[in-house]
Amino acid sequence: MKTLTKNNSRENNPVQDTFEFNNSYGQVSVQKFYIKEKVKSSNQLSSPEAVYNEMKELALADQESLWVIYVNTKNMILGKDMVSLGGIDSASVDMRILFRRILLNNATSFFIVHNHPSNAIEPSNADKKLTESIKKASELLQLRLLDHIIVAENSYYSFSNKGLI
Repeated sequence: MKTLTKNNSRENNPVQDTFEFNNSYGQVSVQKFYIKEKVKSSNQLSSPEAVYNEMKELALADQESLWVIYVNTKNMILGKDMVSLGGIDSASVDMRILFRRILLNNATSFFIVHNHPSNAIEPSNADKKLTESIKKASELLQLRLLDHIIVAENSYYSFSNKGLI
Protein backbone atom coordinates (compact mmCIF):
# COMPACT_ATOMS: atom_id res chain seq x y z
CA MET A 1 0.00 0.00 0.00
CA LYS A 2 1.33 3.43 -0.94
CA THR A 3 0.85 6.44 1.29
CA LEU A 4 1.94 10.01 0.84
CA THR A 5 2.52 12.41 3.67
CA LYS A 6 3.87 15.92 3.61
CA ASN A 7 6.54 16.66 6.18
CA ASN A 8 6.59 20.33 7.15
CA SER A 9 9.47 20.06 9.59
CA ARG A 10 11.06 23.03 7.83
CA GLU A 11 7.96 25.24 7.91
CA ASN A 12 9.90 28.48 7.79
CA ASN A 13 11.77 27.52 4.63
CA PRO A 14 9.67 28.75 1.70
CA VAL A 15 11.78 26.89 -0.85
CA GLN A 16 11.55 23.30 0.31
CA ASP A 17 8.88 20.69 1.00
CA THR A 18 9.59 17.06 1.82
CA PHE A 19 7.16 14.36 0.78
CA GLU A 20 7.48 10.85 2.16
CA PHE A 21 6.26 7.83 0.23
CA ASN A 22 5.68 4.49 1.92
CA ASN A 23 5.39 1.49 -0.35
CA SER A 24 6.22 -2.20 -0.26
CA TYR A 25 9.93 -1.42 -0.78
CA GLY A 26 10.19 0.93 2.19
CA GLN A 27 10.08 4.64 2.78
CA VAL A 28 11.33 7.18 0.25
CA SER A 29 11.68 10.90 0.89
CA VAL A 30 11.45 13.32 -2.00
CA GLN A 31 12.29 16.96 -1.61
CA LYS A 32 10.55 19.47 -3.83
CA PHE A 33 12.41 22.72 -4.25
CA TYR A 34 10.75 25.85 -5.53
CA ILE A 35 10.50 29.48 -4.70
CA LYS A 36 7.15 30.56 -3.45
CA GLU A 37 6.16 33.52 -1.44
CA LYS A 38 2.86 33.03 0.35
CA VAL A 39 1.27 36.40 0.61
CA LYS A 40 -2.13 37.28 1.92
CA SER A 41 -1.96 40.99 1.55
CA SER A 42 -4.15 43.99 1.78
CA ASN A 43 -2.18 45.34 -1.18
CA GLN A 44 -4.42 45.95 -4.12
CA LEU A 45 -2.61 45.98 -7.43
CA SER A 46 -4.53 48.65 -9.26
CA SER A 47 -1.92 49.79 -11.77
CA PRO A 48 1.23 48.67 -13.58
CA GLU A 49 3.18 50.97 -11.28
CA ALA A 50 1.79 49.13 -8.22
CA VAL A 51 2.94 45.81 -9.71
CA TYR A 52 6.37 47.29 -10.41
CA ASN A 53 6.63 48.56 -6.84
CA GLU A 54 5.68 45.10 -5.54
CA MET A 55 8.37 43.39 -7.66
CA LYS A 56 11.08 45.99 -8.33
CA GLU A 57 13.68 44.04 -6.35
CA LEU A 58 13.86 41.69 -9.37
CA ALA A 59 15.92 44.38 -11.09
CA LEU A 60 18.83 43.42 -8.83
CA ALA A 61 18.99 39.83 -10.11
CA ASP A 62 21.69 38.74 -12.52
CA GLN A 63 19.49 36.03 -14.08
CA GLU A 64 16.13 36.33 -15.76
CA SER A 65 13.24 34.97 -13.77
CA LEU A 66 9.53 34.97 -14.43
CA TRP A 67 7.03 35.35 -11.61
CA VAL A 68 3.27 35.14 -11.39
CA ILE A 69 1.28 37.21 -8.92
CA TYR A 70 -2.11 35.70 -8.07
CA VAL A 71 -4.96 38.08 -7.33
CA ASN A 72 -8.63 37.77 -6.48
CA THR A 73 -11.54 39.56 -8.12
CA LYS A 74 -10.61 42.78 -6.30
CA ASN A 75 -6.94 42.52 -7.35
CA MET A 76 -5.86 41.74 -3.78
CA ILE A 77 -2.67 39.69 -3.73
CA LEU A 78 -3.17 36.00 -2.93
CA GLY A 79 0.44 34.95 -3.52
CA LYS A 80 3.50 35.05 -5.77
CA ASP A 81 5.54 32.28 -7.37
CA MET A 82 8.67 32.17 -9.46
CA VAL A 83 7.73 29.88 -12.34
CA SER A 84 10.96 30.09 -14.30
CA LEU A 85 14.60 30.81 -13.61
CA GLY A 86 16.66 31.29 -16.70
CA GLY A 87 20.01 32.56 -17.78
CA ILE A 88 21.39 35.98 -18.43
CA ASP A 89 19.04 36.82 -21.29
CA SER A 90 16.17 34.33 -21.32
CA ALA A 91 13.87 32.20 -19.20
CA SER A 92 11.65 29.46 -20.61
CA VAL A 93 8.21 28.84 -19.15
CA ASP A 94 6.33 25.57 -18.90
CA MET A 95 2.72 26.64 -19.45
CA ARG A 96 1.39 23.59 -17.59
CA ILE A 97 3.27 24.56 -14.44
CA LEU A 98 2.22 28.19 -14.76
CA PHE A 99 -1.49 27.43 -15.09
CA ARG A 100 -1.47 24.63 -12.52
CA ARG A 101 -0.16 27.09 -9.94
CA ILE A 102 -2.68 29.76 -10.91
CA LEU A 103 -5.55 27.29 -10.57
CA LEU A 104 -4.28 25.78 -7.31
CA ASN A 105 -4.13 29.26 -5.78
CA ASN A 106 -7.78 29.89 -6.70
CA ALA A 107 -6.84 33.06 -8.52
CA THR A 108 -9.32 34.66 -10.88
CA SER A 109 -6.69 36.94 -12.38
CA PHE A 110 -2.93 37.19 -12.47
CA PHE A 111 0.05 39.30 -13.42
CA ILE A 112 3.21 38.04 -15.10
CA VAL A 113 6.43 39.80 -14.09
CA HIS A 114 9.96 39.18 -15.27
CA ASN A 115 13.25 41.00 -15.21
CA HIS A 116 15.83 41.90 -17.80
CA PRO A 117 19.28 41.78 -16.16
CA SER A 118 20.54 44.04 -18.99
CA ASN A 119 18.10 46.71 -17.70
CA ALA A 120 16.69 47.14 -21.22
CA ILE A 121 12.94 47.33 -20.75
CA GLU A 122 11.81 46.78 -24.34
CA PRO A 123 10.31 43.31 -24.78
CA SER A 124 12.00 40.82 -27.07
CA ASN A 125 10.05 38.96 -29.77
CA ALA A 126 10.11 35.94 -27.43
CA ASP A 127 8.55 38.08 -24.66
CA LYS A 128 5.77 39.17 -27.03
CA LYS A 129 5.08 35.61 -28.20
CA LEU A 130 5.04 34.31 -24.63
CA THR A 131 2.58 37.01 -23.58
CA GLU A 132 0.27 36.18 -26.47
CA SER A 133 0.41 32.45 -25.66
CA ILE A 134 -0.35 33.06 -21.98
CA LYS A 135 -3.21 35.38 -22.90
CA LYS A 136 -4.81 32.81 -25.25
CA ALA A 137 -4.46 29.98 -22.73
CA SER A 138 -5.86 32.09 -19.90
CA GLU A 139 -8.94 32.95 -21.96
CA LEU A 140 -9.64 29.23 -22.48
CA LEU A 141 -9.52 28.72 -18.70
CA GLN A 142 -11.62 31.83 -18.00
CA LEU A 143 -8.75 33.52 -16.21
CA ARG A 144 -7.64 37.10 -16.72
CA LEU A 145 -4.07 38.00 -17.56
CA LEU A 146 -4.04 41.57 -16.26
CA ASP A 147 -0.56 42.58 -17.35
CA HIS A 148 2.95 41.43 -18.14
CA ILE A 149 5.52 43.70 -16.56
CA ILE A 150 9.21 43.75 -17.45
CA VAL A 151 11.25 45.04 -14.52
CA ALA A 152 14.52 46.91 -14.91
CA GLU A 153 16.47 49.20 -12.64
CA ASN A 154 14.37 52.33 -12.01
CA SER A 155 11.86 51.55 -14.78
CA TYR A 156 9.41 49.02 -16.16
CA TYR A 157 7.52 48.08 -19.30
CA SER A 158 3.80 47.30 -19.15
CA PHE A 159 2.21 45.27 -21.93
CA SER A 160 -1.23 46.55 -20.95
CA ASN A 161 -0.11 50.20 -21.08
CA LYS A 162 1.13 49.57 -24.63
CA GLY A 163 -2.18 47.95 -25.65
CA LEU A 164 -0.63 44.48 -26.04
CA ILE A 165 -2.98 42.79 -23.58
